Amino acid sequence: MRSVTTLTSVVLLFLGLGCVAQALGSAHPQSLILAGLVCLVAFALQEPDNLPTGVSLRA
Repeated sequence: MRSVTTLTSVVLLFLGLGCVAQALGSAHPQSLILAGLVCLVAFALQEPDNLPTGVSLRA
């Protein structure tokens, strides 16, 4: 189950960043910016334990 949440996190992050990057070169970027923000907010609102991290900061 951990790999599914990690995959979801990675997909949301790349999708959000990709939408914002594509919006920078678009003539009508409003919908792409909105889609990117939705994906990035969904990524940010995930539980911190499910986010992919290299090192845990817990003592």
